[in-house]
Amino acid sequence: MDITDALAPASDQLDAVELVNPRTFTIDTGSKLGTRDGKTVAEIRLADFPRVWRPSKGMLDVLAACWGTDGKQWAGRSLTLYCDPNVMFGPDKVGGIRISHLSHIDKPRTLMIRANGVGRKKPWHVEPLADAPTRPVPLSVEQRIEMAVASFASIGISVERLEVKLGARRDQWGGAQVVDLGAWYTAITRDGVDAESLLPEVSRQSASPAPAVEDVTAAPGGAAVTSSPVEEVGSEQRLPISSTGASVVNGVKANLRRGQLAAIEEDFARLLGAPVDPEEVLWWSGLIVAHPVAVLADLGTEDLRKLQSRLNRLRDREQLEAELGLKGGE
Repeated sequence: MDITDALAPASDQLDAVELVNPRTFTIDTGSKLGTRDGKTVAEIRLADFPRVWRPSKGMLDVLAACWGTDGKQWAGRSLTLYCDPNVMFGPDKVGGIRISHLSHIDKPRTLMIRANGVGRKKPWHVEPLADAPTRPVPLSVEQRIEMAVASFASIGISVERLEVKLGARRDQWGGAQVVDLGAWYTAITRDGVDAESLLPEVSRQSASPAPAVEDVTAAPGGAAVTSSPVEEVGSEQRLPISSTGASVVNGVKANLRRGQLAAIEEDFARLLGAPVDPEEVLWWSGLIVAHPVAVLADLGTEDLRKLQSRLNRLRDREQLEAELGLKGGE
């Protein structure tokens, strides 16, 4: 049983008692200067941690010497903190938070930092920490749509064909359409689905699907019988795609992918807690499949299988972080 969470004090900051075991943190955005007991202090925000860290003057010396004095540039960098039981407050040993490792330094460094007493300094040694993966810059929906349109154009599929398939003009697309586009592109480029069957050619005279043409014939006894609608495409008439054998196969594949994606989303909600940040899902997915992920539905069959298998055997966020080496350690 890990009692780290039970050690958390009733305060608004990270305290030394929580660092009985060294922990590695990533600096988040939003750090700032504040005031405490009439003195100016730095309030450092830590990713995936609810309270700020207020480093001592000596530890600020370490950060400034290694990373520079612009705290905004620290976001995304990582450091390992531990409890030093020998830190004094007045005549008492009360313990304090110290830095042992820093990312973004290429070799061990020994620095002179402030010590207790006016004008006193002491040496401090810090080791390099392998740079932690940084969270990708989130792409807007519009950027993802542009990427999708460009990707389809590279394989000869026009935006008009996409508009017909989606039943909406390009300027009406949103997040749901991006998911569909990603699934179709993956189905064509990785799963071998026929592009013509999935995204049929459309008439150049219209950017919207042509109206269905009904074939009315006379049945015995004079009753009119209406056959299934037929799509008119250019000068040809074709049966609806859903009636072809290839379409059935494509539909089965698409349903399987949708089931996988839904299961993966449920696993992330279970591990990270709902509501889930979509950008965080993409970040974790990229770490697991070992390459950047811009749209979950773009992942190939093997990547989806790997992602689903990995998530299935994990219990919570802590286990996920430990699995990927993002928590604890010196």
